[in-house]
Amino acid sequence: MKWAKMKRQPILCLICSGKWFEKAMFLAGVVGVGLAIFLSVRSSPAMMTVAWLPKWVGHWLDQYGRFRNFPAFAMLAIPFLIITPKFLQRACIIALLAMLVDSLELVQLFIPTRYADMWDIFWGWAGLLAAWGIFEAVIKFTPETSAQNAAGELNEN
Repeated sequence: MKWAKMKRQPILCLICSGKWFEKAMFLAGVVGVGLAIFLSVRSSPAMMTVAWLPKWVGHWLDQYGRFRNFPAFAMLAIPFLIITPKFLQRACIIALLAMLVDSLELVQLFIPTRYADMWDIFWGWAGLLAAWGIFEAVIKFTPETSAQNAAGELNEN
């Protein structure tokens, strides 16, 4: 895993850096947040009505209803986790994305054709936590990154 071997930079530093991979991951995350907002504040919750979404994806999303938040928010977290170098920073990213899940459901209270659902929040949080847990396990159990993390922790102290 090439991305696991890279030394990750804090998010604010990468915007001005010349590293294309980190910038691409940051852009993917921002686009993902934008899509999450767009799809959550639409007047219709039916995904089959989204013209640019492949029909098979829209059908699956409509068929599985609330559970669709699990893979959606898990995928949304991945780019941000990749570019965030430290455990506590990744925890903050997950907390911010969890607040996004909550906020999107609160906004739906004010849209007459939508309704807020606690199960949507649950599955969104579950997706975020699953992505974070898998990501941390990959970092911990990848021999190269385990050695880099141990060396980095020794250098920081």
